[in-house]
Amino acid sequence: GGGDAVCTEKVGALRHGMAVGRQEMANNDPMKPVAIPLFVISALLLPWQIRAGTVDLFAVISLIGSAILVVLYLRKSAHAAAFLFWSTVPIYPLYFLSIALGQYAAPNNPIVYVVLAAIWMGGMVSLWRLKAQYALFLTTR
Repeated sequence: GGGDAVCTEKVGALRHGMAVGRQEMANNDPMKPVAIPLFVISALLLPWQIRAGTVDLFAVISLIGSAILVVLYLRKSAHAAAFLFWSTVPIYPLYFLSIALGQYAAPNNPIVYVVLAAIWMGGMVSLWRLKAQYALFLTTR
């Protein structure tokens, strides 16, 4: 009866709303606020560390990685977000390893490890989402 028509209408409206939301998300480039700002930050950090005499390998790797990311991004490569994700994966394990090898001093408070691990894991989840959003953006443009 009439209830079926109302239900069908609501389902149709919901599907339309989801399609519009998906299209709006696809129109917004999710890498835009990430790729170039990351490069700028890395490009400013390294000279600052050089002047301070505190250059570390992470800053050098960050600059090289962010430069590669910008090239991939400007070419609208489907690999840009995947590169960002996979190049970020080893950061915390490498930091932990560098402390274990004595390259960096261990934090005074062990809770720092937990906080850094939580930040890293949250970043990994966010970057995984960014990777999926960027793939959707590229396929719908």
